[in-house]
Amino acid sequence: MPDPADKSDGTPPKDGEGEAPPKDAYEPPPGTPDEFATFLKAQPPEAREAYDGFTVSLRQSVERERETNKTLRRELKTIAAAADGSTKADLDALSEKLTVADQRIDFYRQAIREGLPDPDLAWLAAREIGAFTKSGAPDFSTLKAQYPKLFPQARKPAAQAGAGTNGEGPSAVDMNAFIRRSAGRG
Repeated sequence: MPDPADKSDGTPPKDGEGEAPPKDAYEPPPGTPDEFATFLKAQPPEAREAYDGFTVSLRQSVERERETNKTLRRELKTIAAAADGSTKADLDALSEKLTVADQRIDFYRQAIREGLPDPDLAWLAAREIGAFTKSGAPDFSTLKAQYPKLFPQARKPAAQAGAGTNGEGPSAVDMNAFIRRSAGRG
């Protein structure tokens, strides 16, 4: 039911009309860490170790990609400085390396979205079977068909619905058994 004190006709205000929220309207609750590093340092050692274990392969992958890009840039400068008859072949080889590096970066970005726990192993597998489209984009459906264990597996629940969360099964005493005993049938 509309508020009788409200004088608007239900249309949103036009640009410049109405009150804009203040720029600093969000105030974090007291005790909220300013940076994630501060938050992580405040955690118990077990939590920090679990976080490090979870992110170690991702950090290593990013570091390797940075080193690869630095190396390729150095090679490009060296080849450009020594321009002679063999420059064409060298530039073609370097171009291929840059294409593979870009393809690898795209692969890692999509691998993270796919939830792959080991993007390095998935990259090697994709290169081995050629799991890429004609445009060079990764083809994760082909990769999953060939190497399903690279992808996170869904956990299967217990086969017996009444097994409970710990697999202990239903208790021996239930309401039906109580009624049967009371009726003299069990």
